[in-house]
Amino acid sequence: MLFIPILSFSQEKWSLQHCVDYALEHNLQISAEKINLESQRNNVLIAKKDKLPNISGSINNSVNFGQNVILGTLQRNDNLSNNTNFSASIQLYGNGKLKKSIEKAQYDVATEDFNRQNIENNISLQIIQGYLQVLLNKEVYKIDLSSYENADKLYQKSKLTTKAGLTPFSVESEALAEVSRKQQAMLNAENEVKRALFDLSVLLQLEDDENFDIEDVTVSEVQPQIPESTAFYIETAFENQPIIKSAETQIKSAKMQTEVIKSNLYPTLSGNVGLGTYYFNYFNDTYTKSSSFFKQYYENFGQQISVSAIIPIFNKGITRLQIEQSKIQETLAENNLSRQKLALKQSVKKAVFDSNANYQNYAAAVEVEKNSKLSLNLAEKSYTAGKISIYDLNNARNNAITAESQLQQAKYNYIFSVKLLDFYTGKSFKEN
Repeated sequence: MLFIPILSFSQEKWSLQHCVDYALEHNLQISAEKINLESQRNNVLIAKKDKLPNISGSINNSVNFGQNVILGTLQRNDNLSNNTNFSASIQLYGNGKLKKSIEKAQYDVATEDFNRQNIENNISLQIIQGYLQVLLNKEVYKIDLSSYENADKLYQKSKLTTKAGLTPFSVESEALAEVSRKQQAMLNAENEVKRALFDLSVLLQLEDDENFDIEDVTVSEVQPQIPESTAFYIETAFENQPIIKSAETQIKSAKMQTEVIKSNLYPTLSGNVGLGTYYFNYFNDTYTKSSSFFKQYYENFGQQISVSAIIPIFNKGITRLQIEQSKIQETLAENNLSRQKLALKQSVKKAVFDSNANYQNYAAAVEVEKNSKLSLNLAEKSYTAGKISIYDLNNARNNAITAESQLQQAKYNYIFSVKLLDFYTGKSFKEN
């Protein structure tokens, strides 16, 4: 199959590749998936940063006013105090919980990325189908336009022969009626072209669809493509389709989440470091003389190093229930994979069947169109010789038009079938 663009000097028209590229860049659903993907990537960064130590500092200043007993005498106890502390803590052991959390977050990123790819593939496939529908409707319009022009020529000829007395007025009337029928068919075909263009613009989510049009291309005669076995297509689809990869990574993510929760059954060991100092000053220094600020900070400076362990003993069995819940999610993820494989398997089988059936239909339509044209040529000669009526001629012409329209329909159905099989085998889209 070969798409040959027909040159046009009117407004810019969209190629199939342009349509696909535009949709992948501007589609809101794809944009939302990209945002979700960025969010999941941030979750990976957050999980990785949990391995770093927590460092904090504090400064506290307070002023106290009032009386208190000092050396047996009630005195004013007005004072100023200041303390500064720095502390750092880091997890030394947690049964690999931090590492497992990172792996789980990475699986979530992969799942979201496969979801994005799946949406992009589906939208690309819809664009291809919509684009081919426009091309088909344009072909049908050309056929109906040509039919209208031929009917009008026959009508003009019948007017002359009727005026000359060579044919009855009923011939002219039938010719005029045929012109009206062909004109109606042509207008319907034109509206179908506009409808298909509108549907494609909706898929592209265009703001301005009034000036939207696609390149006029000629599709050469298709050649039969011997499909691989159905088993080959199914196996290949299982290997490369992102919807399957997404389901597989969801299982890995669910299993890793179970491991993360299991870590809560084990002790957590943390290391802590602390630095601090303080300053204290009595405003009433009759009995006590306070040292200077910097001297006190130097003399009162202290350090602390500690290792702490949190040992889970009893938390009402919540952790084990959470593990069971997580295992249920694993089962659901495995069930989802089975369902996705079954749906994909059925879709691939249908695509292979449709490809074979559509080509057989196309091959039969080629013969019907060829014979209908031959019959029309003979009918035209017979009508010119006066051997058949205009009704017989119109019937032969309508049969030829129907055969040509059905041929175009069969051709584009087969083209889409081939594109669909290419999609399932993971081939990148190209205009050929």
